[in-house]
Amino acid sequence: MRLFISTVWMACVLAACGGDAASPGAEGQDQPLGIAALGQPQPGPAGPVARAPDGTPTRLALLVGINTYPNLTRFSQLKGAANDVARMHTLLTTRYAFPPENVRVLLDEAATREGILAAFREHLVANARAGDIVVFHFSGHGSRLPDAPGGDETDGIDETLVPTDSDRHGARDIRDDDLEALLAELDPDARITLIFDSCHSGTATRDLEGGRPRSVDRDSLLATAPAGTRAATPDGLGGAGVDYVLISGARADQQARELSRDGHSYGALTYFLTETLSQTDSALTYVDLRDVVQGEVSSHFGSQSPQLEGTRLNDYVFSDESGLGQPYVRAAPMAEGEGVRLEAGEVHGMTVGSVFDVYAPGTKRFEEPAVPVARVKLTHVGAFTSEAAVVSGGPVGPASRAVEREHVYPNLRMRLRYEGLAASPTLRAVRSALADRSHIEPVGEEDDAFDLRLYEEDGRIHLRHDAVVFSEPVPTSAPDATRRVVDQVEQWAKWFNMRALDDAAPGEPVVLHLRFEDPAADPDAAWNEVSEGTVVWYAFENRSDRDLYLTGVALFSSGAIQPFYPYPPGAAERLRAGTRSREFRLGRLTVPEGRPFTRDLLKVFATTEPVDLSGVLQGAIRGGTDEPSQDPLQALLAQAAQGGTRDFAPEPVGEWYVTNRAYVIRPTAPPQ
Repeated sequence: MRLFISTVWMACVLAACGGDAASPGAEGQDQPLGIAALGQPQPGPAGPVARAPDGTPTRLALLVGINTYPNLTRFSQLKGAANDVARMHTLLTTRYAFPPENVRVLLDEAATREGILAAFREHLVANARAGDIVVFHFSGHGSRLPDAPGGDETDGIDETLVPTDSDRHGARDIRDDDLEALLAELDPDARITLIFDSCHSGTATRDLEGGRPRSVDRDSLLATAPAGTRAATPDGLGGAGVDYVLISGARADQQARELSRDGHSYGALTYFLTETLSQTDSALTYVDLRDVVQGEVSSHFGSQSPQLEGTRLNDYVFSDESGLGQPYVRAAPMAEGEGVRLEAGEVHGMTVGSVFDVYAPGTKRFEEPAVPVARVKLTHVGAFTSEAAVVSGGPVGPASRAVEREHVYPNLRMRLRYEGLAASPTLRAVRSALADRSHIEPVGEEDDAFDLRLYEEDGRIHLRHDAVVFSEPVPTSAPDATRRVVDQVEQWAKWFNMRALDDAAPGEPVVLHLRFEDPAADPDAAWNEVSEGTVVWYAFENRSDRDLYLTGVALFSSGAIQPFYPYPPGAAERLRAGTRSREFRLGRLTVPEGRPFTRDLLKVFATTEPVDLSGVLQGAIRGGTDEPSQDPLQALLAQAAQGGTRDFAPEPVGEWYVTNRAYVIRPTAPPQ
């Protein structure tokens, strides 16, 4: 049995990376998540599962997250693995109706080699029946080891999961062969989804792109392994009769990374996967999910392209039709007094002041004729849970379901990492000049969660994001060096904050459809990877029940922000409910000379009332100071692009929407 190890396994198997050991964060910031916080029993034998009625599939999941590796002090003690598990746990037990007792969690010290293997057998193998829905998600370090004598690897290398008790030599790693043997023990008619959010990389050092790559490198152990490319083997799981879908964070030759959101770290794949699925209000297939998540991840990390393999790619994600319902958050009365506890927190995007309607247990649709039993307002948001006061109605009973109606948007901030401040007067001058910019957040030199890094080298100031996105270095000897660097930083702050801007509405009311006319199409490329010279066509689809006004904005790797629809900018173009627009030509794509690739992000804002965004968007390009109107979206865009302060007032969910699509452009000839 093969697992498509070569093309997808190490690109996503685990959620972790190399680097220096990380110290614990501040309270509430990337602290290890206790099993009790997810409502799970302490480590030990799995308890009885909730068996679904006859004719309905039972839903089972095993979620593994490892931040701490006591025996691997040379490598990072991770930040985002427990948060990945928290988000996945919430997603499965709310959006996809997995009974909480059917979702087993192993974190840190519980996720030993024996603990993981035993939990897989005792929870998944022992309980899964034909037709049941099974999910296995691993977030931790990944590695490679020489294939065992007589092994089946064409490249002579085994890919491995790294449990918490692994050591430098990898003797306790879980090899791909071990996992394949476990999968063979499952009922052949169970429907299993494997999610591996990590990569394999040849180095464990800091990376220019920001975000931690997730792997443990054991170069010395691979010295005797046969050389060769890691081409995919042809049989895969499907050839062994296993009904499966495999979602991976990147190709095998890429690094899967962690990103930061509001002071918390996550695997990029897991974050955007859970974000997409928690908001969707329609049946979403695995192919649909790939298209959205691949674009989101690639827009942040151009060198990372999530992959999808398996036998059920057109099935609904984690579900059959009986499990589909609108997204919600579990709510229950607080045991210690008045108020309501919601089982979601900062890692899920909750904010103080946001307003929720609470519905009776078992409710699947949250519009009329359904009537909420109460309305609550968040008063405290912890890392993984929130507290709310009842505004009207009540009481709220156990296992109730809460739906957000008004959302408080925090200020957007680009994270800027200064390096070598003590040795660079120019950098210190830049930091002083940017000190009052509320939309730019300085972070420490050892902070892995950054958008841009600023440093002096060879007498020049460099501003880098990755190998593709960068500005021309500024000589420190230039009389206007400080001003030029400040201008560069401010332009990129507008770019990154605009990219991060998203709505809080469930579902994807507006869809941006792309069509590529690629003259040099590569059959092995990801769906959103195209060649230089490709012509892009686009169309909009309004899936909502209201007419919407659309504005399209292109964010280029050069740092430019340009509106592409409507033209001229500022025109009010309305798309009627339930209709699709005609197709428009975006243009022919190019790659700047000498770059290995570039990427574009197309961002579409949809509003229920006409809003003129042209002043704010153009201001982001030319650095203007246009005064925004009182429209909440316009004010939010102004704050993201120009700094300043903004009232933290709740805004109705569903008054405006955002949809994103990204693609990577590669030159037809390799750069010299």
